[in-house]
Amino acid sequence: MPADVILAKLRQLFDDKSNKLDGYMVTSFDQHHNEYIATHDRRLEYLTGFSGSAGTAIVTANEAVLWVDGRYHIQASNELRSPFVLMKTGKAGVLSESDWLVQNVRKGSVIGACGKYVSAISWLSMVEKLDSFKIRLQDVKNDLVDIIWAERPSRPCSELRPHPINYSGKAVCDKVRNVREEMIKKNVDMLVLSELDDIAWLLNLRGSDIPYNPVFFSFMIIRLNHIDIFVESLCEPATRQLFEENIMLCDHEYETFYDTLYEMASNSRNEKIWISDKANYKIYRSIPRRKVFMELTPVSMLKCMKNDVEASGMIEAHVYDGYALCKFFCWLEKMLKNKKLVTEISASKALEDFKKRNTDYLGPSFSTISATGPHSAIVHYIVDEESDRPLSTDEVYLCDSGSHYPCGTTDVTRTFHFGSPSHIQKMCYTRVFKGQVSLSTTVFPVGTKGSSLDTLARQHLWKDGLDYDHGTGHGVGAYLNVHESPVSISRRRSQDIALMKNMFVSNEPGFYSDGSFGIRLENVEHVVPASVKSGAEKAFLTFETVTLCPYQTLMLVPDMLTNLDLCYLNSYSLRVRKILCPVFKSEGDMETLKWVMKMTEPLVP
Repeated sequence: MPADVILAKLRQLFDDKSNKLDGYMVTSFDQHHNEYIATHDRRLEYLTGFSGSAGTAIVTANEAVLWVDGRYHIQASNELRSPFVLMKTGKAGVLSESDWLVQNVRKGSVIGACGKYVSAISWLSMVEKLDSFKIRLQDVKNDLVDIIWAERPSRPCSELRPHPINYSGKAVCDKVRNVREEMIKKNVDMLVLSELDDIAWLLNLRGSDIPYNPVFFSFMIIRLNHIDIFVESLCEPATRQLFEENIMLCDHEYETFYDTLYEMASNSRNEKIWISDKANYKIYRSIPRRKVFMELTPVSMLKCMKNDVEASGMIEAHVYDGYALCKFFCWLEKMLKNKKLVTEISASKALEDFKKRNTDYLGPSFSTISATGPHSAIVHYIVDEESDRPLSTDEVYLCDSGSHYPCGTTDVTRTFHFGSPSHIQKMCYTRVFKGQVSLSTTVFPVGTKGSSLDTLARQHLWKDGLDYDHGTGHGVGAYLNVHESPVSISRRRSQDIALMKNMFVSNEPGFYSDGSFGIRLENVEHVVPASVKSGAEKAFLTFETVTLCPYQTLMLVPDMLTNLDLCYLNSYSLRVRKILCPVFKSEGDMETLKWVMKMTEPLVP
């Protein structure tokens, strides 16, 4: 349906009998604040055409505007439907959503939004800004986009799968006990869980309701002597596992969550109710304000600090992934050198085929970014039949991929040039590499937050006046979400937490020349204790890289490398050799073996 027709239908609802609105706001989130969402929840894409994972649209009687951050400036420019106007957050002079409303609607205006799809923190922040200008943000009962969305897909309801303890490393009863201990410390009567990966981790269950994320639609309410779960269906394997662990759940229909929460929260015995700092506004509104305790939940913290079994599994998963990636890049180089046709789509499919040879492979952890030439400058490029471009020896090729295995989740990016890269491409690659090395080799005291380390990855680009408009690192789940909050390495300080032992975080600096080429290098790092001089007053941490995929030394400018850079590169290359080459040799795969040996030759200054 054309955007102008959709907008006309949406605007008609501004004046129906249940709403008297002057505008309407639509976000990219579902009610669980998921980054990746089911097609059932892709309201923003239906309205605007923009398919990225983060954005906000505001529609008034005469205006239609979309805000996206730096990750999506190029993508939104390509996808956004007319008559929407694009606001590139972070660019000079670009107003925030609240500031735009202040300047573009009259006093006394009412802007509608569905509180289920806006975080409570964002909602309250907007209200604080708008109230002073006599503009009201109104929570509508039924989302207006849902009302006009013809043939909207149904909400998925996948069968739940037990996640065995040989992979999870900890029984559900022990996890629940740890959570309740934290509740007692905070003097909390109830804990409300709305983030799907928190619930999947806590119950040692996995699903497939969200593309690429092994989670299932659900809510949970944990009390000190009782647990309520709101889910469409608990299948027999899941209930059996929970019964065997003596976990007694009261099972409710998913749709009854908000009414049940309201009833429980109104009970005078429940005086302090813990909700996530990512909880939606309707959750916040269902609880008497004096009872709300909003903070990062104990489940989120326990989940991101992997136990030893999970940590070992994450390391193993990256061995599996490194094996497939080396076979793929060896094949790809051979194809291009022999002038065989390979496109962005066929390359992505070939990588998937190599991964599927491992019977433990469960699928991608996100949609593979297979991008050549100017497409590599689009941070979250998604290829389709129309945009599909042949790879060549004259352009860079950026491949950002990830995998799920029962033991863990991966995320890795490599950028290659299978011909003769230009000097500027090599300089940019080298500066990105140096940033990755600076971050990977740093030693920092316990208690250091990710935002304090972000500049390490950017500093070498900054020296040339260059930068990138995305975070440097995100947490990675253990057979869970590839983007696992709250761990991050970013300039943004919101939800910033200290890095701790056994966290896994990506390290992915980049550079993007719009319309020309992009460079990104991404490894997953394991936070481990650092060896420091005895007698140090503080404990220190550092990173160990678990990703196993060679760099392309052809893309490096040796004169720009320090002894630290060379030591890291050669040590890393030797590790890739030692772990992966025996596997290729045992299989008789001499072609991939020779390729790895060539790619990991020591670089001599």
